[in-house]
Amino acid sequence: MVKHSEHYDKNMQSDFIRQGIGMGMILCLFGCSASPVTDTQQDDGKASSSCMDRIIALDDSLGRLRNHSCEQGSLSESISHYANGLEALDYSGCPEAFVTAFHNHIQAWRAIQPFTVSYSDLRGEMHDLFDELARSPDSLAFQSHLEQIWSTWAEIEKAMQVIE
Repeated sequence: MVKHSEHYDKNMQSDFIRQGIGMGMILCLFGCSASPVTDTQQDDGKASSSCMDRIIALDDSLGRLRNHSCEQGSLSESISHYANGLEALDYSGCPEAFVTAFHNHIQAWRAIQPFTVSYSDLRGEMHDLFDELARSPDSLAFQSHLEQIWSTWAEIEKAMQVIE
């Protein structure tokens, strides 16, 4: 298990700051929106497909940052940045079912945060930390949260198939 030291190494702090800046740049390059995830959306074939492809690509980029940002910062902070990034995306033009599914997915990630606060000293790649949490005394609670995250991801995939 990788533990957080008392003093951050300046290089680690710089890496964490660069990752935050990188996340901000990704959001700005692909278009941020102040409109909430629950806004009424257009449901028109090509535009819907294009919108969903764009959101999935951004989720992939944000997910990569999330997966590694907990090497320097806490898992809870990484999840918070990821969920905030997803909420800031412009879902205009996406089908309502897709938007609702993504909103549910964001909420599932937010629901795991209170659990991960108890493990704020853990550091490492997110999936490695998840493996460690799955072996922890709190593994049943963790697995329940993780199942909800995967369940909501399945909702997103289902919503995408409707358009294809």
